[in-house]
Amino acid sequence: MHPSRYLFISILIKVCEATSVVVGNHGQNITLPCSYDTHTHGVLPACWGRAEVPLSKCSDTVLSAWYGTVDFRQSPRYQFLGRDGEGDVSLTIVRAQTTDSGMYGCRVEVPGLFNDIKVNILLTIVEVAPMEEEPITQDCVLPSVAGQEIPTTPGFGTETSNYPVMEFVKTQGRFKDLLEVGNLGRLAAIFCTTVILILVLIFGKRRVNNARTSEQTENIYEDVQMYACA
Repeated sequence: MHPSRYLFISILIKVCEATSVVVGNHGQNITLPCSYDTHTHGVLPACWGRAEVPLSKCSDTVLSAWYGTVDFRQSPRYQFLGRDGEGDVSLTIVRAQTTDSGMYGCRVEVPGLFNDIKVNILLTIVEVAPMEEEPITQDCVLPSVAGQEIPTTPGFGTETSNYPVMEFVKTQGRFKDLLEVGNLGRLAAIFCTTVILILVLIFGKRRVNNARTSEQTENIYEDVQMYACA
């Protein structure tokens, strides 16, 4: 072949090659797209390499398939997760690392002279800095004890000065316990029992008073009869 023709064909092949850029996050699965039409030639051989697609095959091959069957895999992290039967030979890098950055080349071997499909992709893996959560602080001051405000700062004062604070916290805890659903029933029972006892005492006292009044009336009646007979 004449050198000028070879140069022209090489330039034409370079122009027809597809080149794109893919940016992914560290630790995520990254997919580099590559596909072809299976309706014309059916399922075809394909390969991926860690460099631009050369004149034949792939450079530094990481994954290849021979008519739909994987025949070479450099690492389990390189996967064909697309539908190879439909012409999807996209390369998926599982849990991508920063060392995976660089140029990748996909070749699909189409029958005929200079018919191969070539896709060059520049992959860049970036590390996403974790978001730092700012601590939430809140100042809290308990009600005054003996005319002084007692802050809740740890280590404040001595054990003696913290005694009223502890008593207040304990009292609050008891009060919250009493407000629970189970304790509400007990409080209602205690209240009803107290009311019943008060009513029993009131009616009992009235009964005693009525008995005394009746006894006094009978005594007066007897005295009147005795006086009339006399």
